[in-house]
Amino acid sequence: MNILGLKRHIHRQNRLKPVFTPGPGSINIENIFGLGPAFGRGDLKFQSQKLIVENWLKELTGKQRILTFQGSGSMSCEIAINTFLKGRILVINTGFYSDRLFKMASTRSDLDSIQYATLNEVANLQGTFDWIVSCSVETSIAYKINISSLKNYANKFKSKLLVDATASIGLEDDHSLADVLCFSSCKGLFGLTGAGFIAFEDIPTLKNKTSFYMDFDTHLNNMVTGPYHAIQSLVNIIPYHHEMRYAVKINKDKFVKKFINQLPHELQSQPMIATLVNCKLTSKNSDAVLYLPRKPTQGSVISHLGETYLKNKAKGKLVDLLELES
Repeated sequence: MNILGLKRHIHRQNRLKPVFTPGPGSINIENIFGLGPAFGRGDLKFQSQKLIVENWLKELTGKQRILTFQGSGSMSCEIAINTFLKGRILVINTGFYSDRLFKMASTRSDLDSIQYATLNEVANLQGTFDWIVSCSVETSIAYKINISSLKNYANKFKSKLLVDATASIGLEDDHSLADVLCFSSCKGLFGLTGAGFIAFEDIPTLKNKTSFYMDFDTHLNNMVTGPYHAIQSLVNIIPYHHEMRYAVKINKDKFVKKFINQLPHELQSQPMIATLVNCKLTSKNSDAVLYLPRKPTQGSVISHLGETYLKNKAKGKLVDLLELES
């Protein structure tokens, strides 16, 4: 199959199975172009590919270091929580994914205290915390907290800031304001699933010695098989990332315009990756994959990653497939 044939095949697969889920989104031909044999030691070509990707992620996050390993965004959060946190901890309650952050932090018996508070409760808190932990985009309800707002809380409480950026990286602003960022290779990076990342500045001194795989040093020293093909799937995304982000925005804008009367959140609280409506939606295409949030909601959450393969030629036609459930 030549390149044109491969491109047609990928486009056909994406059209046959339209997705409205918050990652992974559509398959992009750039994901395929980077793939090849790879190994973590002695493979100079792969090391070059990894360096390209990690330098790009450093630019996106504003951080000097990137830890890379096989795993999900959730695993990134768990390793970071077990490595960086100390002292008094404040976890901000935004929904299902913040519940997981709180559960992860609660396994740390060596922390001085852990407080779990809603945004309204946080506004009335006094004193100081060593770390604030938050999910910047809660896909379960398509809700966004600007990282600049989280930074304001960190300044108020004299805290460092750890952010689960799985659903915001590559799509939202101000990631450089966090001290530690956790995310994965799909969603707003538009890569294949399989790679977890932690962006940070200084090598942490606290290490998890109760688990070999969850130990920060295990991955810092490349002691296990890495996410070779997930890394390779990102290499050729980088020059086109802005065009793919444009495709997300076009779908977002068209969806909001069509369902403007069904939006329970203000627009500034709706993330780029997805939108919540207070009604049940279905698709005219029986093969379409609609998002089933891990925490049931009264309405529907629709993600906007399904046309990234079209880049700046995207028209938001996927939105035409959506209709009110009868």
